[in-house]
Amino acid sequence: MSIAATVQPLYPTGVADLNDLDLFMNGQPHEAFRNLREQAPVFWNPEADGPGYWVITKYEDIVQISKQPKLFSNAVGGHYISYDSMGITDPEAQTAFLAMLLAMDPPDHNVHRRLIAPAFNPSIVKQFEIGVRKKVRELLDAIAAKGECDFVTEVATPLPLWTLSELLGVPEEDRADVIQWSNEALALLDPDYFANPAAGQHVFVKMFDYGKKMMAMRRENPADDLLSVMANTKIDGVGLPQATLDGFFVLMVLAGNETTRNTIAGGLRALTEFPEQRRKLLADRSLIPNAVEEMLRYVSAIIYMRRTATADTEIRGQKIAKGDKVVMWYGGANFDADVFADPYQFDVTRANARDHLAFGIGQHFCIGSQVARMQIRVMYEEILNRFPDIHAKGTYRYLRSNHLSGLKSMPVAFTAEG
Repeated sequence: MSIAATVQPLYPTGVADLNDLDLFMNGQPHEAFRNLREQAPVFWNPEADGPGYWVITKYEDIVQISKQPKLFSNAVGGHYISYDSMGITDPEAQTAFLAMLLAMDPPDHNVHRRLIAPAFNPSIVKQFEIGVRKKVRELLDAIAAKGECDFVTEVATPLPLWTLSELLGVPEEDRADVIQWSNEALALLDPDYFANPAAGQHVFVKMFDYGKKMMAMRRENPADDLLSVMANTKIDGVGLPQATLDGFFVLMVLAGNETTRNTIAGGLRALTEFPEQRRKLLADRSLIPNAVEEMLRYVSAIIYMRRTATADTEIRGQKIAKGDKVVMWYGGANFDADVFADPYQFDVTRANARDHLAFGIGQHFCIGSQVARMQIRVMYEEILNRFPDIHAKGTYRYLRSNHLSGLKSMPVAFTAEG
């Protein structure tokens, strides 16, 4: 069933508690977000074990917050609502998350971002496209004779993992472990993975140990990859702190993998639910790049990011106190009817699809956005050519998370080859 069919007329009752992870078990809670945008665009959401936070769901407000890093800080408290909200209790992991690029403000953020920026310039991305296309074809070869598969685990997941591993320099024999860590680190509150968050803290220990081992190897034998860059970088003659290196590795594994794969999977769900849009792409492949932008908007794989007010301020006349948590809900803003006409319709010809906030905006705009766009585009160029009738079937299973809109499983069917 499409999003358009599930969004009911605005109900006149109170707003939803966005701490309730069950609210996200079927994907984005679009009715709740619309209710917030229309009734309470700056809303105080209490927390059972915290001070509460401001919920921001309007597109314009999120843009303004994102473009004021001095007033709305990443470094004060990080980018999650809280560690508890993500199930992260390991002290080393908490330190690493607060030391990663996403938790830096200018000027530190600018300095560290420049270290890895060369790996994402257009010429590098173009070179990677050859390998990405080859990998996509290998993945499609593996399912071609079956006529059905789990699209998430067999197609959407392996592609960004391969690309990430190539960028970082992760050996082939270690890549299965890396993807398992990525899955588990973001699923500490999902009972399909762990009975309780404490049972999953070992994943961070494994990730940090592996990152340390790999960077030690790169100091001895540098290579042309991002791990070598970070392992051998010195600022004012001093190497990067261990927490920063740990945070870099975790960020690359999580951000470099999850957003792309979930957009690839969610994009196919959208094409299934809006078959007329699939027909448009099959008739005119030049629409695929714009379709990628619409997938990014429609899926909104990263649901929120947090900032912290560094001074008393106001948003829409609502007073925000210094130290207040301000949470930007991209899953709400990307469906703001003031920006996107008929927002619950998936439209591969949408004129302003690229205005989405799936990669953020401002200081922390996703540095890997062009790599992500390229992977999604290549995937759909190849899959629509190979399996034009591919479609989702059966039950969708989503991650139990209010931070990441991620399909865990999505069976698909298509005409088998041979």
